[in-house]
Amino acid sequence: MISKLSFLVFNIFFSYTLGYCQTETFYRIEKKNNPDVSKEILQLLFEGEVSDISQAISWKPNPKELFVVNSLGFATTKVDSVINYNSGGVNYALYILKSFVMDEEGNVLSSNADVPTLSLALFDIEGDSLNLLAFNKLVCQKGNMNMFPKLSVLSLGVNFMALSIEEEEHKDLDLFTTYYSLSPGELGREVMSFPTWKIQEYSENPLIQKATFEIKKPKNVESEYFDIIVYYQLVRQKELGVTILKKWNSTYQYDGRRWEKF
Repeated sequence: MISKLSFLVFNIFFSYTLGYCQTETFYRIEKKNNPDVSKEILQLLFEGEVSDISQAISWKPNPKELFVVNSLGFATTKVDSVINYNSGGVNYALYILKSFVMDEEGNVLSSNADVPTLSLALFDIEGDSLNLLAFNKLVCQKGNMNMFPKLSVLSLGVNFMALSIEEEEHKDLDLFTTYYSLSPGELGREVMSFPTWKIQEYSENPLIQKATFEIKKPKNVESEYFDIIVYYQLVRQKELGVTILKKWNSTYQYDGRRWEKF
């Protein structure tokens, strides 16, 4: 997939083959005394040129990839943020990549209809090097005004890390939380989603469904099978507080790939 290896060879070395990645080669990028790490990562993962002004890469997606493009068929991608975390004694760097539309004059389109596309690149950190483990070019399209909703990394079980995306449904003001796997072999795969705040009835004292969750850890600490219990409340919101009308819960059981409700 990646043809610009000659441009990157000064700082990228080859190793073993990965099973799940948009590239079939393992790459190492040196961080020490290297101010252009983000630029190198963009050039490694996408086919295009990085602007020194916007620090974004302009590239032409395949129409089947469903990226939003400008009138010339180009998408623009930049590093939105980097989340560092430790799991199982290994340090990881998760690069959050955002694709959006930039017109021919270099103006970024930002309205409620401009939903950015999320890509993920997962590296492990070895000294002063970043080793590419997995890359998912098209995880989802979330947010508006060219901005992602709230993103965070958390543990959903023994050595199972996930990216949490908390998004407001603007039409109904509902709040949904979706979790995506950070396992290298299935990076960016959706594993669970449920509403954490949902208005059931609009009035002066609205009827609201709320939800929180708890991870039920297995008795065997090495087990990868565990449950997530979602606790729901139906409440009447009043000026001086809330009245709880109903409580219930649902159990989502992990089957090794995702959580199934039962």
